[in-house]
Amino acid sequence: MRLFFPPLSILALVLSATLLRAQEQPPSAEPAMPATTTEPVATDTGEAPAPAEAEPQYDEIVVKGTTLRGHVISFNEKSIVFETIYGTGNIEIAYADITQFKTQNSFRFIERNGESFKGKVAQLSTRDLVVAKKTGEVKLIKPADVERVIPDVDTSRDFTNRMHNLFPFTTLKVDFGWNLEAGAVQKVEFSGGLNIERRKTPTRLVVDIRAAYEYDQDPGDDITDDDKRVTKDEYRASLIGEYDLKDQLYIFGFPIAERDATRNVLLRAYPSAGVGYRLAETGKLRFQVQGGIAYVWEEFLDYPNNEYIALHVGFEGGYDFTDSYGVTWKTYYYPGLEDYTKNWLFRTELVFSAKVTKALSMNLRFTDTLDNTPAPEVGDNKFTTTLSLLFGF
Repeated sequence: MRLFFPPLSILALVLSATLLRAQEQPPSAEPAMPATTTEPVATDTGEAPAPAEAEPQYDEIVVKGTTLRGHVISFNEKSIVFETIYGTGNIEIAYADITQFKTQNSFRFIERNGESFKGKVAQLSTRDLVVAKKTGEVKLIKPADVERVIPDVDTSRDFTNRMHNLFPFTTLKVDFGWNLEAGAVQKVEFSGGLNIERRKTPTRLVVDIRAAYEYDQDPGDDITDDDKRVTKDEYRASLIGEYDLKDQLYIFGFPIAERDATRNVLLRAYPSAGVGYRLAETGKLRFQVQGGIAYVWEEFLDYPNNEYIALHVGFEGGYDFTDSYGVTWKTYYYPGLEDYTKNWLFRTELVFSAKVTKALSMNLRFTDTLDNTPAPEVGDNKFTTTLSLLFGF
C-alpha cells in the first residue's frame, strides 16, 4: 500500500515538530528587557496612583499640650520667636511654656565666650538648650550664654545668613544719602556712614565712620566752584577697643578724630583709655559705663590751636523691643582737668531702628554736639536729626 503526502501536509508536520521542540527547551538565561513605558501601573480599582509628594520639613513645638508647626525665627534669653504655618505673623513663646521642641533645620549657636556649635535643637527648657550635631554629639547650651543664633549655611541660601556664617562674630552697617533741592537756591547734600563691630570674648572692636557735605548756590548757566557756599563739611571717625578682665569688668582704648569746618574746627582728636563695666548684657538689654583719661588736641581755622588733658566719662546702651525694633544710645563727656569751665566736650547720640527686611532697616538718628570752642557766630551747640536707609548683616 502506498502512502501519499501532499506538499502542504509535509510543511504542516515540519512546523508542528519545530514548535514542540521549542516548548521542550529551557528558558533563556538572559533577563528580559524592561518595558520602556512611563505610565503608572494600574491598581485594582483601575486608576493610576498619584506621585508621592515630599513631606515638608517643619519645626515642631508643643505648648501647653498643643502641637504647633512652623519655623523658628530666633532664640532669645527666655523665649523663642516662632512663625507658624497656620497664618501670617510671628509669635513669641516663653521657654517655660514649652513641653516638647524639635527643629528640622540646623542652627549655628554662638556663645558669649566665643565658642560656636552647629546642630539641631532636640529639646529646650528655661535652663538648657539640647543641641545635637550630625555626628551624634550632644551639647547643653544655656540660653543666657547665647550671643547669636543663625540658620546653618548648609540649610539656608539667604544672603544675610550666609554672611553671618562666614563672619559669625562681626556685624556691618552702611548707609549713604544724597539730597538735591532745586529752587531759588540749589542745595546738594551727601552723607553716609560705616559701622563694623566684632565681638568675640574677650575682645570687642568697633570701627565707626560718618561724614556729611552740603553746599548751595544760585542757579545759573555760568556757575563755578567759587559760587558754592559750603554749609556742611564734617566727618567723624572712631575706634573702640575693649578687653574683658573679669566678670563684667574691662579695659578700653577709644581714639576719635573729627572735623567740622563750618564751626571753625579743622581737626579735633581726643584719644582716651580707661576702665569700663558692663551693668547689663542680656539678649535685649545692653548697658555699660566707662571712666578714664583723655588727651584733647584741637586745630581751628581762624584761632590758635588748643590742647588739654580731660576726664573720659562714657555711657553706652541698647534695647531691642522686638526682633524688628530697637534703640541704641551713646553719651561721652570730656571735662578738662585744669579748668572744666574753659575746656570741655560733650557728645550724645540716640538711634531708633526699624527693620524693613533682614538686611535693610530705617534709622532715625538724633545727635547733639556741645563744646566751648567753636566759632562764636555758630554757638556752642549743634543738634542734628537724620533719617536714613541702612544696609547691614
